Amino acid sequence: MLILEYTDLRDILMLVLEYADLRDIPMLVLEYTDLRDILMLVLEYADLRDIPMLVLEYTDLRDILMLISEYRPTDLKDVLMLILEYTDLRDVLMLILEYTGLRDILMLILEYTDLRDILMLILEYTDLRDILMLILEYTDLRADPMLILEYTDLRVVGVTIYDKTACKLTR
Repeated sequence: MLILEYTDLRDILMLVLEYADLRDIPMLVLEYTDLRDILMLVLEYADLRDIPMLVLEYTDLRDILMLISEYRPTDLKDVLMLILEYTDLRDVLMLILEYTGLRDILMLILEYTDLRDILMLILEYTDLRDILMLILEYTDLRADPMLILEYTDLRVVGVTIYDKTACKLTR
C-alpha cells in the first residue's frame, strides 16, 4: 500500500522485469499471499492497461497463467472479477491479443477452470460483441472453437451467452 501510494507501479515493474525472471516472482507471491488482495491494491492505485503491456513485453503470459492456475485454481474467477470491476476488458484483451496467442491462453484457462463461470463474469461486466470483434481481429476463429469444444459443452456455453445477452440483442 505504501509503495503504491508514493511511487509509480510502472517504474517498479519495469525494474523488476529487467532484472528478474517474472516466472519466479508469481510463484513466491502465490505461495505466501492471497492474489486477490494484491490485485485489489494494484487496481486501486495504477492503470491496469499499463501493467499488462509491461508484463507482456518482458515475459510470456502463458507462464504466469499456468502459475496462477497451479497455485490458486479457484482464484482465477476471483482475479477476473476484480479485473472486470476496475478496468475495461477490451483494453486488456487488446494487449493480450497483440503480444500472445489466444489459443495458448484459451488452452490454459480451459484446463484449469470452468469456461461457463468465466463467460458469466465477462458477460456481466462487458458487451460480448466488443470482445468478439477484438478476438476476430487478432485470431483465426476457425482454429479456436476446436479448443473450446474439446474442453466444454457448447450447448451449455450457448445457453449462458443467450441468457446474458438476450435482453441486449432484442433492443
